[in-house]
Amino acid sequence: ISGNRSNVTSLFANDIYFALAKKDGVFGFNVYMGGKNTEVAQSADIFLKEGEVFDFFKALVEAFYLHGSRFSRSKTRIFHMIEEIGMDGLKAHIKSEYKREFESEGELILEKSNFSEFHKLKDGTFGFCYQTDFSRLSTNEIKSIADFVTKDNAEIRFGIDQNIYILSLKEPSTTLKSPAISDTIVACAGNLCPYAVWSIKDETSYLPLDKINEHRIQVGFSGCAKGCGRHRHTDIGLIGLKTNNFGDTDGGARIFLGALHSEGTSVGRQLFSMVPFVHLHKVVSLVIELFELSGHRDFEEYAKDILWNYSEDFLSLWVLANLETNRSVMLPKLDTMKSFEFEVSLLKSEFAELDFWQHVDESFFNAISYLSKKLWTIEGEDPHYKPKIQRTNFR
Repeated sequence: ISGNRSNVTSLFANDIYFALAKKDGVFGFNVYMGGKNTEVAQSADIFLKEGEVFDFFKALVEAFYLHGSRFSRSKTRIFHMIEEIGMDGLKAHIKSEYKREFESEGELILEKSNFSEFHKLKDGTFGFCYQTDFSRLSTNEIKSIADFVTKDNAEIRFGIDQNIYILSLKEPSTTLKSPAISDTIVACAGNLCPYAVWSIKDETSYLPLDKINEHRIQVGFSGCAKGCGRHRHTDIGLIGLKTNNFGDTDGGARIFLGALHSEGTSVGRQLFSMVPFVHLHKVVSLVIELFELSGHRDFEEYAKDILWNYSEDFLSLWVLANLETNRSVMLPKLDTMKSFEFEVSLLKSEFAELDFWQHVDESFFNAISYLSKKLWTIEGEDPHYKPKIQRTNFR
């Protein structure tokens, strides 16, 4: 539930989202249901006043308890209930418990905002964002924050974006200095969770943190497909996994790109099923460099205007071809998504000399597999691919 007009992080990934809205001059909440790690919540066309939210939520819980699936633990989400009986069917079950008529949705009050280190609040005081090390704090940091807040009679808020917010400052200044560069990145619990493969908070060191921070790019890094890092609901999303595709079993990340997350339009699409950690910095840096060349100032707008007019496989092969040639060739802007034949001709106009063309038939799938193995396989593990790739550890 959010009474905030600024979309700090996408809440459309939740099973239910009460979003700030206005109807007939009265503030309340529009209801969105059915979000999860791979889906965005959909509008239920319901507007609730502040005092109605609790009763509605009780009715939803009771309806889900009575009519939700019992056949599979993997499908105990509202999304699957909607998939089975439809949004109207779910609303009918809720209505029988709510015992009131629903109002149609109001005007959604939601805007994308980029927050600076200090932000002026409505009462004239200032808020300060203290960046944590992906939600980790040392004892010295905790003591320093506590001492500062006590001395200045300020308030502390722990944000869902893994940052700490200090409110009620009289001036936009503080003695607190965070060493982290993490305020647009959410990383899951990593090896503190039984489902994660790696220490995800440590593996963020493979990312170009300076560039991500410079452009305020939203990044979600999960340790498994369950998606606690909300990797499908950010500009760039990653899942830390194991792979033996390129030699010995080692760490790597699946990469997703271009979610239209601010208004819950679409989740991100897969760019690569696996990139070894040692190559992750170079791959993500290239993705950001292509964004810089486009002239856009916001990555989500870049995804909407450029990336979504190309197929997933084309984007994968375009990035790989740039890596192979050590180039950064900007993606042309298209009005709509074109045919496979058009994408082939565009690739040939820039990368006709590369040897992956023998693997392009009715799709780019085999060419992507060939070129990724050529670039990332360790010499000696697969003698078909040369030359040896120098492994670089960024930690």
